[in-house]
Amino acid sequence: MAKKGTKIALTYFITIIVTLIIIGGICFMLFRQLTAPKEPDVTVPDISGLTSNEYVPDAENNKTALFIFDSEKRMSGCCFMLVRLIADERKMAIMPLPADTGAYVGGTEDSLYEFYRKGGAPQAVLAAENAVGVSIAKNI
Repeated sequence: MAKKGTKIALTYFITIIVTLIIIGGICFMLFRQLTAPKEPDVTVPDISGLTSNEYVPDAENNKTALFIFDSEKRMSGCCFMLVRLIADERKMAIMPLPADTGAYVGGTEDSLYEFYRKGGAPQAVLAAENAVGVSIAKNI
């Protein structure tokens, strides 16, 4: 008698699980289709009659920027990265600067991180310029 009751319970359990999977799958598909954003009709303009005025960068477009990644308030959580965009050659150079890079600004010698900590980004830019010897754009 116990085996018969176990078989019946197992049959009901499997039936309920399979039913939930099938109904749940159908409901999920319908929900996904109903909530999907409608894509607008896109028409591609005819550009065959337009003239080509391609932009050609020159040396005036070259820029150097200093990126500061400060995830924590300590030297090991801070990283500096010098990025040079060489527009006329269509190249980009990336140079990481360790936070403990020594720099000399205004008669003071300290690490790049300490200049950043004491004077913010403007002091970090001055320190990186003096440490590397490259002019960095103040506002890009």
